[in-house]
Amino acid sequence: MTASPWSATDTVRAFLSALGAGERAGLARFLADAAEYRGSGTRRPTSGGDRIASVLGLLYGGTGTTVELVAVETRGGAVVSERRDHLRTGETLTVRAVATVTDGRITAWTDLDPGSRLGRLAGGPERHDTRGPGWRPTSTLSPPHR
Repeated sequence: MTASPWSATDTVRAFLSALGAGERAGLARFLADAAEYRGSGTRRPTSGGDRIASVLGLLYGGTGTTVELVAVETRGGAVVSERRDHLRTGETLTVRAVATVTDGRITAWTDLDPGSRLGRLAGGPERHDTRGPGWRPTSTLSPPHR
């Protein structure tokens, strides 16, 4: 594989931009063939660039979710990003993620659960002061409870 002219930070920025624009078909070009993706709250990774692109394409394109990039920074070989996912329901989620990039392609991506230890190290809230009673990561695809 030839080296990419893009930096790891550029790759993550371009990937999130494509995701936010609803590009479903073009996502795989940013992912290594053997890439692994872990969404917030998932126990097992999704493996394979094409499969990850399909899952994210359905999740974001199929639900009308858009992505706003807040920050991207490279720290010791890992790319840390923060984005806002704007859901069709009107809710906005702040999501922090850690990715590794090799030769201009993402090899691993993890969306951090804000209540986990790693999520707190990346700036997420402590468990005892998260989002109030009854909040669950899966509740974001439903209308907000009032």
